[in-house]
Amino acid sequence: MNRLARLALVAALGLVVASTSLAQKAEPLPEAKPVPAPDRKGLEERREEGTALLGALRDRVRVAFAKTGSAPRKLTGDTAASGCGVEANELAGKHYAVKDKVYEAGVNRLALLAEPTVAADGLGLMKFNLGTGDSTTTWHDSMDALKKANKDITFEAAKDKEKETGAPADPYALYRKKGRNWTTRMTVSMEGVTPFVNYSKTEVVTVEKDYAEIKMYFLDKDKQPMPGMPEPEPVRVEFKQADPAVPPAEQPAVETTEETIKVEAGEFVCYRVSIPDSGITSWTSKKYPGLAVKMESKTMTMELVEFNE
Repeated sequence: MNRLARLALVAALGLVVASTSLAQKAEPLPEAKPVPAPDRKGLEERREEGTALLGALRDRVRVAFAKTGSAPRKLTGDTAASGCGVEANELAGKHYAVKDKVYEAGVNRLALLAEPTVAADGLGLMKFNLGTGDSTTTWHDSMDALKKANKDITFEAAKDKEKETGAPADPYALYRKKGRNWTTRMTVSMEGVTPFVNYSKTEVVTVEKDYAEIKMYFLDKDKQPMPGMPEPEPVRVEFKQADPAVPPAEQPAVETTEETIKVEAGEFVCYRVSIPDSGITSWTSKKYPGLAVKMESKTMTMELVEFNE
């Protein structure tokens, strides 16, 4: 055996001896303890808090919608800024906090998202119908899982989508410009009777910081002042903020969709509202809340025939 071979053998024997010695001195590994099972009862209680928060804020969204006719885009802020009047400290509980965004979740449906204090508790998503309040809440382990299960939501705030379509945040936008005017035609039809046609014209005559004044003119079928009608007095439109603490009056069931329609005055993006029990369907402008574009019932039709911005 040459010198290099002998040195290699000595080194190998040394490693074996050292390893044996260390193994003899090493303390035994501690016995593995079982991983405790998740606290399911505690998790359910924490999620109950999240569900309660979501439900309370859902109701505030519906109140804001009932008062303005436009879907809110966030929870905080007043209704003039497309908010719901919710204070920031009302968004959070002990275990969950609701994001200050209102998400679109389909026709006449919105959604709210609750984020946990402890990530392992998961995220809660409540989808609800604006008209009826019917809602469903689902829970997800991660944001990726939530997005995958809810592809109908882009998780882009509704405010951004409305910005793209030019819809203003101000529910009084229709009355903010002096000189703006619009004219509607109403036709009443009854069996055996010649249809009755008249017009009404509304004009913004005064605009101040907190209010506007309008005049309404009632015209005959030739758009002339009706005989005997006095000069209209200005009617004040107060730019009041809705009180979210006051619940809306009970209203009949309605069906609401978004629809673009053409009338004599032009093309408008509208909210289409149907009241099945009454047979009435109406279309109101999305861009200018309160602007009636069209209405239909069994005996009456109304259509916007002129709109001067």
